[in-house]
Amino acid sequence: MNLNTTVIDRIKKNYIQIDSERYNQIKEFLCLIWNKFKKIILIKEVDYENYTIAIFFQRIHFEKHAKFYSTGAHIITPSTRRMSPVTVDPKIKHSSRIDMAIAVREIANMDPEAFLLVLDEFGNLAEGNGHNIFLVSDGTIKTPRGRNVLKGISRETVIELAKDSNIPIEETDLQPYDLYTADEAFITCTSYCILPITKYNWIEIGDGKVGSVTKKLLKTWSEKVNFDIVGQAESHI
Repeated sequence: MNLNTTVIDRIKKNYIQIDSERYNQIKEFLCLIWNKFKKIILIKEVDYENYTIAIFFQRIHFEKHAKFYSTGAHIITPSTRRMSPVTVDPKIKHSSRIDMAIAVREIANMDPEAFLLVLDEFGNLAEGNGHNIFLVSDGTIKTPRGRNVLKGISRETVIELAKDSNIPIEETDLQPYDLYTADEAFITCTSYCILPITKYNWIEIGDGKVGSVTKKLLKTWSEKVNFDIVGQAESHI
């Protein structure tokens, strides 16, 4: 069975103008995904003829977060708490997240440019609406346990990079106090990889500047993928 490329033909014709080289790159990428998918389900002896793969292309708005690589961003904890893992397992990646939707609207009224950080039912730091939180204290990177967060791929990448760079890293319970008193902090997400956080609930973290460990991890990540992560974002300012 061949990949039906009608979707990218439609994109090319009706939505955005893309040159032949970019068109072929997208087509090649979709074929790669399709072939990997077939291998996975063939192992499980499933008839892939009855499957439909939906791939969504969404523009990354680099201009919204690019400046924070140098200044650091503000993160806010609202009154809304993270949904208990007793009700919905946070490791399930789904879009029915009413707790996050309410929390986002709550902080938007406080600081439109701020990022979200909710607490779990026990008052521990949990996560944001699509990002994980890390802090650095006395040279050790710390991040909430996987019990009540979505274990994002960027989160796992940072853990891997830290171990490869011989930087101590812990998955542990963290409370707001730990973030207030941290030396530095950052969040991770697919769109910006690592984004420095220099202010928590209007209080500066550390010296209020982007930390050295955060910079090192960003540099290491860029070297690993042979691509300037920060430069790409800043080129959109």
